Amino acid sequence: LSERSSVLQQAENVAEAFHQLADGLQRLSQESNTQLGDAITDVNHLTTQLAALNQQIREREVDPKNHANTLRDQQDLLLKQLAEKINITSFTTDAGQVTVLLGGGRPLVEGIQSFNLATKVDPDDPQRLLVDLNDSQGNGTEVTAQIRSGHIHGLLVGRDTVLPRLQAGLDRLAA
Repeated sequence: LSERSSVLQQAENVAEAFHQLADGLQRLSQESNTQLGDAITDVNHLTTQLAALNQQIREREVDPKNHANTLRDQQDLLLKQLAEKINITSFTTDAGQVTVLLGGGRPLVEGIQSFNLATKVDPDDPQRLLVDLNDSQGNGTEVTAQIRSGHIHGLLVGRDTVLPRLQAGLDRLAA
């Protein structure tokens, strides 16, 4: 009888360990969504700053004798920070303003206007957030699949690929 209760206790311990691991994976997924929201906020802050710098450069360089080299240095730094967060392409116009495009070619900064990213709940999976790019009228276009590098891409891959694989492996072990 004591061997039987010992085996039952060990089985309960194993089951509890599986539950704790599954709960931990669920928490990691939720934390990924929180970090995704924070990273989106950071991107929006950077694009707003770039649009403001575009305005300052435009105002400063009305007079051809004025050069906005310090502002351009700030632009370069912000572009580097933005590229660490998300895949972008950028170019400088003849007026010295930077245009920033998301990897799929949609504008994040154009002239003195920035376009915000936002998260929204995936209608097929309420535990998952998607990324929208809002146009000048505030209409969102889902761009999650266009994010192919940077910190945000890493969060998406971890949440959408790595964690589900770990969960599937855990499910196979538990079966």
